[in-house]
Amino acid sequence: MNTRVRPSHVLLVALLMAAPAAAQVATTSEKVDYDAIYKIKEEGFQRSQVMDTASWLTDVYGPRLTGSPSFKAAANWAVKRLTEWGATNPHTESWGTFGRGWVNERFAATVVTGAQPWTIVGVPKAWTPGLEGTVTAEVVFAPMENEADLEKWKGKLAGKIVLPMPTREVKAHFEPEATRMSEADLAKLSTFEPVGPQRRAYNMASLGFMVKRMEFLQAEGALAVFEPGRGDGGTIFVQQGGAYNPKGSSGFMRFPAVVLPTVVIAVEHYGRLVRTLEKKVPVSVELTIKNTMTEDQEGMNVLAELPGTDKADEVVMLGAHFDAWHGGTGATDGAVACDGREMACVGREVG
Repeated sequence: MNTRVRPSHVLLVALLMAAPAAAQVATTSEKVDYDAIYKIKEEGFQRSQVMDTASWLTDVYGPRLTGSPSFKAAANWAVKRLTEWGATNPHTESWGTFGRGWVNERFAATVVTGAQPWTIVGVPKAWTPGLEGTVTAEVVFAPMENEADLEKWKGKLAGKIVLPMPTREVKAHFEPEATRMSEADLAKLSTFEPVGPQRRAYNMASLGFMVKRMEFLQAEGALAVFEPGRGDGGTIFVQQGGAYNPKGSSGFMRFPAVVLPTVVIAVEHYGRLVRTLEKKVPVSVELTIKNTMTEDQEGMNVLAELPGTDKADEVVMLGAHFDAWHGGTGATDGAVACDGREMACVGREVG
């Protein structure tokens, strides 16, 4: 064995994992190769590469936004690693034009007026533009939830950093964020009956107003937009604020042709800014946002194979997405599904 699992053994485990219970019952006459299973388990417990692989994907290459330089760098690293492991024909394969590549190269926001300076925690939204150099601008709390609110702020926002959303209550956490599942919990999962995909219900009227608000802020000459994050405790959930493919027709939301530099900041910091402004204390922020966009970037998959032996004419396909949103390192959003030595994205179509 040395330090590498033989392809036939990996394929055997994949088959055992993928086969329906009924199919397994139907093939009970086939002898199980327990020696192979024990060797695979020993490889995983004694010489696992899971954490090292995950560290390369997350610590070194970090977030892997589709079309971005970090995605390409991580994909090339994955091909190199799969080659070292002895996979067959590891390579990247284009699936067509994705749209704009986008990367945030630098972000910094510091309150420079008020009682004392302090640093704002935030992440720019994907596919939004940056600023030319570092600028200092006044912050304005201008909650706009309907078109009547837009009229109130006409002529008042030029050159300002705008806080366009109301604040929300941030509740204390009295229950643990994670719990261990009991035997009863696990038993319930085993009897779960899927009823089809469940999607979040979006308020299309609200989404439509978001577009109008951005167009209004753009027309009024606002400098940038800060939005409160929907997490708490410093956690920020951030996705896109502009179109990655302005020419495309898919998606539930149409972004304006031009959007402002937009940053999602920690809800606690958003609240602190609002409360300071409500006390009639002026707030100015020194702001740096350097975002780079490149047009017509291709989308790609990372592909490799482990050829079988006695079942070489059968195919098992394993897949996971390789991209990850830019606000984190892509640890739970992708890396946990395609790391490790035993499966290691081998045979997966990753897109």
